[in-house]
Amino acid sequence: MDKKNTMLLTVIAVATLFVAVVGATFAYFSISGINNTKPNVLQASMGTLGTVTLKSPNTSFKINLSGNEMRQNLGGIASYYSVPINSTENFLTSPDNAYQKILLASVKDEDVNHEYKCNGSVKITLSANNVSTLSSLLPNDGEIVFGGAMDGVSKKLTEIKTGNNYELLLDNIEFSGLKNGADKDISAYLKINNTDVPQNYLQGENLVVTIIVPTFSCDLINK
Repeated sequence: MDKKNTMLLTVIAVATLFVAVVGATFAYFSISGINNTKPNVLQASMGTLGTVTLKSPNTSFKINLSGNEMRQNLGGIASYYSVPINSTENFLTSPDNAYQKILLASVKDEDVNHEYKCNGSVKITLSANNVSTLSSLLPNDGEIVFGGAMDGVSKKLTEIKTGNNYELLLDNIEFSGLKNGADKDISAYLKINNTDVPQNYLQGENLVVTIIVPTFSCDLINK
């Protein structure tokens, strides 16, 4: 009798452990990646939970300025918007086509009710022909504007500095709503303003912004 009871308890214990493990796997299934120097494409899949893909290319964009663009008799504030680093153009005059994707998250999942919550970080690096140009920047000279899942976030160029380096790490970026057929992305562009004060330090400058996604992860929300 004791032996039967022991066997029964063992079966119950194993079954309970199996349910607990499967439940935990379902609830905490996640994908994460690190991108320090190279474009990163990362995929993770787990049976019927689907496949999550993170793409985080190294994204660089530029604005080439001349004395003509930065002269002080433009009759008001003019703005210039970045182009891809390999573009033959110097800048755009509208933000409409300026956004570049710095992260794309997508998922293929048979269960359309599965939703993923994502979080991570974004690193911005700012450079110019002359380092003295960066130290001369004023708050109204320009900014980096984000879109997509980071819509509404912007950073003035004077904020892109950590110690003696012209870089900034944005932590705790978070968004939800990633589903099958509902991709999420983060995009950005550089904007330079011709203001009503002298900006001789920007004349003839080539400003370059590079943005990478050092860490990012997406977790399945248990529904």
